[in-house]
Amino acid sequence: MAVTKRDPQLKSDILKSSLELMSLKGVNGTTLSDIAKDCNISRGTLYYYYRSKNDLILGINEWNMNKLTTPLLTLLDSSIAEGKDLSSIMLEVIKTISKAQTRGRMHLYLLNEAISNNPGLLDKLRESYSQWFCILESSFEKILPDPFDREAIARAIVASIDGLMIQNILSMEKIPLNRVVDSMVSGFGV
Repeated sequence: MAVTKRDPQLKSDILKSSLELMSLKGVNGTTLSDIAKDCNISRGTLYYYYRSKNDLILGINEWNMNKLTTPLLTLLDSSIAEGKDLSSIMLEVIKTISKAQTRGRMHLYLLNEAISNNPGLLDKLRESYSQWFCILESSFEKILPDPFDREAIARAIVASIDGLMIQNILSMEKIPLNRVVDSMVSGFGV
């Protein structure tokens, strides 16, 4: 039997379409048929790339992480190389992640799905959060001396970003990011 190669562009298109549809209609409100139709492919082709909706959701999570992690690492490295202070770096990190509104909305849908009834997704999201903590913590090693609890600071930043995403989705009044970050940094004792 011949081995068929998966088209990376089609896989990316499936993920983009899924992300957009699920952001609009929710995870439960989006069917695999909706996604196949939006991509102009058959359901069989979709199943060739993703055997189940759960596999697709896990693929979206991984894709989202990769799309956010690369620019975040670049931003952190360039900010540190430029000698920016923690407050400036955190502000840039939060602004960068906050701009990804569709991904942020999808992330919250994924969290809801994972917490509600999807242990496989919950495990994958735990892995993603662990990666985020490690990325931030290792970046902070370059700018914060040893007595600082870099792990706690990384966790506080990730928790703040999750909260800011929720506020953004709820269309709260404009969030004063500068003041939020300054308050956090002063709380860290930096």
